[in-house]
Amino acid sequence: MDKASEGGADSATFNLRGVIAHALGRPQEAFESFRAALDKDDSNVRARLNLAALYRAYGYDRQAQAESAKVGAGAARLANDPGLIPGAVAEVK
Repeated sequence: MDKASEGGADSATFNLRGVIAHALGRPQEAFESFRAALDKDDSNVRARLNLAALYRAYGYDRQAQAESAKVGAGAARLANDPGLIPGAVAEVK
């Protein structure tokens, strides 16, 4: 995955890199990957939900709510999506 990101990876690749980093217990790397995904494509719903979940997990509730609000209620359809970290859809209303 690191080689892919060095070669100008797309938003989906950065998001997947963040999911993997999260699963490996590397929150800073996950955060940077989700931000990179959104820098590439601001409309990447999965990356936005993952970023919100990461904020929420570390007590940044205001930032989590702001990110979740950008997605909206349609995110519920993504529950159980493999491109999301656990709990990413839980707080979206």
